[in-house]
Amino acid sequence: MLGFVAWVKRALIYVIWTVLFAYLLIDDSQQIHETHGLAIADALGFQPAFVLRPRDFGELIVTALAAGPLLGTIGLVYLFASRSEERVFTHTMIALLIALAFFGVGVDMLDIMVPWPWLTATLGIVEDGGEMVVATVMIAYVTGS
Repeated sequence: MLGFVAWVKRALIYVIWTVLFAYLLIDDSQQIHETHGLAIADALGFQPAFVLRPRDFGELIVTALAAGPLLGTIGLVYLFASRSEERVFTHTMIALLIALAFFGVGVDMLDIMVPWPWLTATLGIVEDGGEMVVATVMIAYVTGS
């Protein structure tokens, strides 16, 4: 849908957002950050810390390596965006992306860290449910744009 918005509005900012979400889709379906995160953790000899596994640190590195250039490009294109509509869109999407990261990364890491099975199950529901709610709001926002 965002790709359609990019095509209709003919603005680079929507294209870059489309690329970011295409990467997230591919990463989720192909388990890129899990697979490569484990490889990085093994290659660099990471040790457990803060109740997190070595692979968790590798996954964070893979995510940062992918998100950094994409978000940097969004920031650069944002600086040169001529229409306030593009800037408002980016403000909203950044807020929603932060919410998505809160559930997808923050709650996931907390889920790994807690030792109580009853809380782990609850956090798993909060993580997945939160991601779904935020993704739904993103889709609703994009389709309304």
